[in-house]
Amino acid sequence: SVSVAGTSATNSITNQVSALIENAAHPIEAVNGDIGLLAAEQASITSTAFAAAVSFSVAPVGVALSGAGVESTGIIANSVRAYISGSPSLTASGAVSVVAKDTALLDAEIDTVSVAAGLIGLAVGDSQTSNTIGDTVSAHIDGSSVTASGGNISVTSTSMPSITTSTFVLAVSVAIGGAGAGASSTTTINGTTEAYLAGGSFTAPGNQVTVGAASSASVDPSTGGGSGGLVS
Repeated sequence: SVSVAGTSATNSITNQVSALIENAAHPIEAVNGDIGLLAAEQASITSTAFAAAVSFSVAPVGVALSGAGVESTGIIANSVRAYISGSPSLTASGAVSVVAKDTALLDAEIDTVSVAAGLIGLAVGDSQTSNTIGDTVSAHIDGSSVTASGGNISVTSTSMPSITTSTFVLAVSVAIGGAGAGASSTTTINGTTEAYLAGGSFTAPGNQVTVGAASSASVDPSTGGGSGGLVS
């Protein structure tokens, strides 16, 4: 007897989130307060993939073949931007803030089981998973004249990508024969987080002009496999 099972899963998020003041033809003024731009994104993928194949033969000379495989791919590639650009006059009686922040979470669980039982048997299991976060997070002011009369001018960009994976494969042959199991897990975080000022004037009397970019990335992969043969 022959038993084959296969599962394939592909999940992706590619959003674009922007908050901006661009090429303002007339002066912008907050007479009684702050001017604030905030672009924020929270993206999450949770994926579970499972495949099982069982082959059992009871003929006098029974042959059992079993194969199971799982392939899973997860991609998060967002663009999060907050900026002021090409605006000749922007004034706030309070503070001016430009903030871009991004949280990306990718959680994948992959399990494969293959069992063959008979006089002659072969069991094969394979699990493959690839997960990537490549977000671009940007906050900036360029080509603009900005005044905060009663507070700070702040430009801030933050990114928090996280990938957690669990990959497991098991192959068992209860027969004269063999069992083979293989698992592969690839995790990649390669985004860009930036904050900057360029080509303008920035005035905050008695206060501060601050620029900051921070990224905190975490990867937690777990990969396991086992194969065994038993003849009775």
